[in-house]
Amino acid sequence: MVGDYQKIYEIHIKVYIKGEIMETLKMIFTEKTSDYKIIDIILKVWIAGLLTMWAIGMVAIISHLIMNPSAMDNATFGIFDTLGN
Repeated sequence: MVGDYQKIYEIHIKVYIKGEIMETLKMIFTEKTSDYKIIDIILKVWIAGLLTMWAIGMVAIISHLIMNPSAMDNATFGIFDTLGN
């Protein structure tokens, strides 16, 4: 039974990541998003910059956790750390 759920999960992830997300990104960068050319360029550069910053941040967090797992003991995540004190 667990194998069936794993197969369904893998199919869902493949369809979602390769299907919807990639199609949305292709649509954003290939189609016209505004009637004005300068606004269209600014929006696409902004989106590309945000995606780049997200990718760099995720790589930095994951690599830091892999290379220095003890850093998780001192990690703070904003308001959630102050709720218990």
